[in-house]
Amino acid sequence: MITQELVMEIYTVAGLILLAVIIIGAGVFYFQSRQANALRSMLKVEEQRLAHLIKSRRDQLAKDVKVDNCLGWLAELLSAEVGRDIDLDQVAVSLKAPFALDLLASGGKHVVVSPMNARQLKKALGRVVKRETGAGFSEHQAVLASIRGAKAYRFALVDSQTSLIFDLEAQAVGRGLGIDWGQPEELWFMLA
Repeated sequence: MITQELVMEIYTVAGLILLAVIIIGAGVFYFQSRQANALRSMLKVEEQRLAHLIKSRRDQLAKDVKVDNCLGWLAELLSAEVGRDIDLDQVAVSLKAPFALDLLASGGKHVVVSPMNARQLKKALGRVVKRETGAGFSEHQAVLASIRGAKAYRFALVDSQTSLIFDLEAQAVGRGLGIDWGQPEELWFMLA
Protein backbone atom coordinates (compact mmCIF):
# COMPACT_ATOMS: atom_id res chain seq x y z
CA MET A 1 0.00 0.00 0.00
CA ILE A 2 1.16 3.51 -0.81
CA THR A 3 1.72 5.56 2.25
CA GLN A 4 1.70 9.28 2.54
CA GLU A 5 5.46 9.29 3.12
CA LEU A 6 6.04 7.44 -0.13
CA VAL A 7 3.82 9.90 -2.00
CA MET A 8 5.75 12.81 -0.48
CA GLU A 9 9.06 11.23 -1.50
CA ILE A 10 7.80 10.72 -5.06
CA TYR A 11 6.68 14.37 -5.24
CA THR A 12 10.00 15.52 -3.78
CA VAL A 13 12.02 13.47 -6.28
CA ALA A 14 9.79 14.61 -9.17
CA GLY A 15 10.16 18.21 -8.00
CA LEU A 16 13.94 17.89 -7.81
CA ILE A 17 14.06 16.32 -11.28
CA LEU A 18 11.88 19.11 -12.65
CA LEU A 19 14.06 21.73 -10.95
CA ALA A 20 17.20 20.09 -12.38
CA VAL A 21 15.66 20.08 -15.89
CA ILE A 22 14.75 23.77 -15.57
CA ILE A 23 18.24 24.69 -14.33
CA ILE A 24 19.93 22.68 -17.10
CA GLY A 25 17.56 24.20 -19.70
CA ALA A 26 18.29 27.72 -18.46
CA GLY A 27 22.02 27.01 -18.56
CA VAL A 28 21.83 25.64 -22.11
CA PHE A 29 19.73 28.63 -23.21
CA TYR A 30 22.20 31.07 -21.64
CA PHE A 31 25.26 29.50 -23.25
CA GLN A 32 23.56 29.10 -26.65
CA SER A 33 22.54 32.76 -26.65
CA ARG A 34 26.15 33.72 -25.86
CA GLN A 35 27.34 31.46 -28.66
CA ALA A 36 24.78 33.02 -31.04
CA ASN A 37 26.02 36.50 -30.12
CA ALA A 38 29.61 35.42 -30.75
CA LEU A 39 28.63 33.99 -34.15
CA ARG A 40 26.80 37.22 -35.06
CA SER A 41 29.92 39.18 -34.13
CA MET A 42 32.07 36.89 -36.27
CA LEU A 43 29.63 37.28 -39.17
CA LYS A 44 29.80 41.07 -38.89
CA VAL A 45 33.61 41.02 -38.88
CA GLU A 46 33.63 38.69 -41.89
CA GLU A 47 31.15 40.89 -43.78
CA GLN A 48 33.34 43.94 -43.10
CA ARG A 49 36.42 42.07 -44.31
CA LEU A 50 34.60 40.96 -47.47
CA ALA A 51 33.31 44.49 -48.09
CA HIS A 52 36.86 45.80 -47.79
CA LEU A 53 38.15 43.18 -50.25
CA ILE A 54 35.37 43.96 -52.72
CA LYS A 55 36.02 47.70 -52.40
CA SER A 56 39.74 47.33 -53.01
CA ARG A 57 39.10 45.00 -56.00
CA ARG A 58 36.50 47.42 -57.33
CA ASP A 59 38.91 50.35 -56.95
CA GLN A 60 41.52 48.45 -58.97
CA LEU A 61 39.01 47.63 -61.71
CA ALA A 62 37.56 51.15 -61.75
CA LYS A 63 40.87 52.59 -62.95
CA ASP A 64 40.57 50.68 -66.21
CA VAL A 65 36.84 51.05 -66.99
CA LYS A 66 36.44 51.29 -70.72
CA VAL A 67 33.67 49.98 -72.94
CA ASP A 68 34.70 49.84 -76.58
CA ASN A 69 31.37 48.70 -78.04
CA CYS A 70 28.56 50.39 -76.13
CA LEU A 71 25.70 48.85 -78.10
CA GLY A 72 27.43 45.47 -77.85
CA TRP A 73 27.66 45.78 -74.06
CA LEU A 74 23.92 46.51 -73.82
CA ALA A 75 23.08 43.74 -76.29
CA GLU A 76 25.18 41.23 -74.35
CA LEU A 77 23.33 41.97 -71.10
CA LEU A 78 19.91 41.75 -72.71
CA SER A 79 20.71 38.66 -74.80
CA ALA A 80 21.84 36.75 -71.72
CA GLU A 81 18.57 37.58 -69.97
CA VAL A 82 16.14 36.79 -72.80
CA GLY A 83 18.02 33.68 -73.92
CA ARG A 84 18.51 34.68 -77.54
CA ASP A 85 20.82 36.96 -79.47
CA ILE A 86 19.66 40.54 -79.74
CA ASP A 87 21.60 42.80 -82.06
CA LEU A 88 21.32 46.50 -81.34
CA ASP A 89 21.94 48.48 -84.51
CA GLN A 90 21.73 52.16 -83.58
CA VAL A 91 20.39 54.80 -81.25
CA ALA A 92 17.05 56.06 -82.55
CA VAL A 93 16.38 58.57 -79.78
CA SER A 94 18.47 59.83 -76.87
CA LEU A 95 16.58 61.66 -74.13
CA LYS A 96 18.18 63.66 -71.37
CA ALA A 97 15.02 64.41 -69.38
CA PRO A 98 14.07 61.76 -68.40
CA PHE A 99 17.16 59.71 -69.19
CA ALA A 100 16.33 57.11 -71.83
CA LEU A 101 17.78 55.57 -74.97
CA ASP A 102 15.52 54.18 -77.68
CA LEU A 103 17.60 51.67 -79.60
CA LEU A 104 16.78 49.96 -82.85
CA ALA A 105 17.29 46.22 -82.75
CA SER A 106 17.45 43.80 -85.64
CA GLY A 107 14.04 42.99 -87.04
CA GLY A 108 12.78 46.55 -86.52
CA LYS A 109 12.20 46.05 -82.79
CA HIS A 110 12.81 48.80 -80.27
CA VAL A 111 14.68 48.47 -76.99
CA VAL A 112 14.38 51.33 -74.52
CA VAL A 113 17.12 51.55 -71.88
CA SER A 114 16.76 53.76 -68.83
CA PRO A 115 17.80 53.95 -65.18
CA MET A 116 14.05 54.29 -64.46
CA ASN A 117 11.63 51.37 -64.45
CA ALA A 118 8.83 51.25 -67.03
CA ARG A 119 6.17 52.74 -64.76
CA GLN A 120 8.39 55.64 -63.65
CA LEU A 121 9.54 56.29 -67.23
CA LYS A 122 5.97 56.27 -68.62
CA LYS A 123 4.89 58.71 -65.91
CA ALA A 124 7.85 61.05 -66.55
CA LEU A 125 7.41 60.88 -70.32
CA GLY A 126 3.68 61.50 -69.96
CA ARG A 127 4.36 64.71 -68.00
CA VAL A 128 6.82 65.92 -70.64
CA VAL A 129 4.44 65.09 -73.52
CA LYS A 130 1.63 67.05 -71.80
CA ARG A 131 3.92 70.11 -71.51
CA GLU A 132 5.05 69.95 -75.14
CA THR A 133 3.24 72.40 -77.35
CA GLY A 134 4.87 71.78 -80.73
CA ALA A 135 3.06 70.12 -83.58
CA GLY A 136 4.04 66.67 -84.72
CA PHE A 137 5.34 63.56 -83.10
CA SER A 138 8.07 64.39 -80.57
CA GLU A 139 10.97 62.22 -79.48
CA HIS A 140 9.32 61.81 -76.07
CA GLN A 141 6.16 60.51 -77.74
CA ALA A 142 8.28 58.12 -79.82
CA VAL A 143 9.91 56.65 -76.73
CA LEU A 144 6.56 56.46 -74.96
CA ALA A 145 5.16 54.55 -77.94
CA SER A 146 8.16 52.19 -77.89
CA ILE A 147 7.62 51.13 -74.27
CA ARG A 148 3.88 50.50 -74.53
CA GLY A 149 3.37 46.77 -74.11
CA ALA A 150 7.12 46.16 -73.75
CA LYS A 151 8.53 43.51 -71.46
CA ALA A 152 10.89 44.97 -68.86
CA TYR A 153 14.20 43.49 -67.72
CA ARG A 154 16.17 44.84 -64.76
CA PHE A 155 19.94 44.74 -64.39
CA ALA A 156 21.49 46.00 -61.17
CA LEU A 157 24.82 46.29 -59.44
CA VAL A 158 23.67 43.73 -56.87
CA ASP A 159 22.62 41.12 -59.47
CA SER A 160 24.81 38.09 -59.98
CA GLN A 161 24.75 38.42 -63.78
CA THR A 162 26.33 41.88 -63.73
CA SER A 163 29.94 42.73 -63.05
CA LEU A 164 31.43 44.23 -59.93
CA ILE A 165 31.73 47.56 -61.74
CA PHE A 166 28.34 47.48 -63.51
CA ASP A 167 27.53 51.07 -62.52
CA LEU A 168 30.85 52.38 -63.84
CA GLU A 169 30.46 50.44 -67.08
CA ALA A 170 26.88 51.72 -67.43
CA GLN A 171 28.15 55.27 -66.98
CA ALA A 172 30.80 54.73 -69.69
CA VAL A 173 28.18 53.23 -72.02
CA GLY A 174 25.82 56.14 -71.42
CA ARG A 175 28.54 58.66 -72.18
CA GLY A 176 29.58 56.68 -75.25
CA LEU A 177 26.00 56.90 -76.53
CA GLY A 178 25.65 60.61 -75.74
CA ILE A 179 23.78 60.50 -72.45
CA ASP A 180 25.19 61.23 -68.99
CA TRP A 181 22.97 59.31 -66.60
CA GLY A 182 25.70 59.11 -63.97
CA GLN A 183 26.53 55.80 -62.29
CA PRO A 184 23.15 54.06 -62.22
CA GLU A 185 22.86 51.17 -59.78
CA GLU A 186 20.31 49.65 -62.12
CA LEU A 187 19.30 49.80 -65.77
CA TRP A 188 15.93 48.82 -67.15
CA PHE A 189 15.56 47.36 -70.63
CA MET A 190 12.11 47.53 -72.20
CA LEU A 191 11.90 45.18 -75.16
CA ALA A 192 8.96 45.82 -77.48
